[in-house]
Amino acid sequence: IIGVSLRNGLRNEVIKKGLGIDELSDAIRGIRLRWFGHVERKANEYWVKKFRTIITSDLRKSGR
Repeated sequence: IIGVSLRNGLRNEVIKKGLGIDELSDAIRGIRLRWFGHVERKANEYWVKKFRTIITSDLRKSGR
């Protein structure tokens, strides 16, 4: 795509920057923030907003 082969010995970061590709962690963070903003704009009766603040009673031990 950009005329680079393995023999050039370029690092992945350099190739990604040349192609304009973001880091995976940055992309995931952006998706999560977009979803969080979507949930925050919903009404308080929306089921996802209710479960964000749920308090559980620890009747079972965690794990198996």
